[in-house]
Amino acid sequence: MTLTLYYIYLVILGIASIISIIQIKKMATSFRLLSSLICVSFATELVAYWAAVKYGNNYVVYNIYSYIEFALICLYFNYSIDIFKKHHIGIFIAICGTLWNLANTVFLQPLDKPNFNFMAVETLAIIYMSMNAIYIHFKNGSRFGNNLHFTIASLFVLNWMISFLHWGMGTHIANLFTEKGVSLQAVILAINIIIYVVFSATFVTYPKFNRTE
Repeated sequence: MTLTLYYIYLVILGIASIISIIQIKKMATSFRLLSSLICVSFATELVAYWAAVKYGNNYVVYNIYSYIEFALICLYFNYSIDIFKKHHIGIFIAICGTLWNLANTVFLQPLDKPNFNFMAVETLAIIYMSMNAIYIHFKNGSRFGNNLHFTIASLFVLNWMISFLHWGMGTHIANLFTEKGVSLQAVILAINIIIYVVFSATFVTYPKFNRTE
């Protein structure tokens, strides 16, 4: 079941990438950054799959990807939240996070090992930025579904809260799911599939919203 969900996840991620590329000329800066994130994510998953099959280890692929992923998400929020854009908060967070990731790689957890230290910082930073976005857009009258940035921020919170539970309490949470006869990895993949289906719909409907950032 988990392997089937993984293949479905790759297909949906690939579709989201194609749709975002088709729409990219119509997009503002923030959505172009989001499109880049999804395309890089798809390419990373393909390379990671190949590395896992050929070498039995794909940590290097995902650890290199973590630099790009974090920077693109920070820049997305930098251009989608007015106060972030005004004070370059997203850029500042991206620089600080990248420096921490680099220090962690050099001194604590090399590229061929899981970079749990950076994952913790990355998760908290993205949840912080997402919650800020939700609060600002909610205060302005936006709700899930009627504002693309509000919708995306909500999806980021869902995704990264699950990631936090997965990486922070992986064994304990996994055992709880196993006791119920459910694979935690399958649940995470199912949620990711839903998220990227929504992302695909977001890119399809983007012209109707005509956002400037």
